[in-house]
Amino acid sequence: MSWLLDTLAGWRLKLAALGAALLLVLAGMARAYRAGLRHAAQQADRRRIEALRKRGQIDDEIDTLGHADLDRRWSDWMRDRNR
Repeated sequence: MSWLLDTLAGWRLKLAALGAALLLVLAGMARAYRAGLRHAAQQADRRRIEALRKRGQIDDEIDTLGHADLDRRWSDWMRDRNR
């Protein structure tokens, strides 16, 4: 009967070691996943900032145009050009 207890104790130790290794692997994967999310958020912020800069440049350009220039640019966006 003691050999059975010794065998079970050995299996428990092996299962505990396997569980610890699995936990470490999963923790590493979770850390890498969170780092990827942070990187994606940073890149989205950079793209958003660049879009805001371009929007500001376009707004400044439009503000400096005269009335006739604005009408000409507006007509490029109208659907009824051929009418």
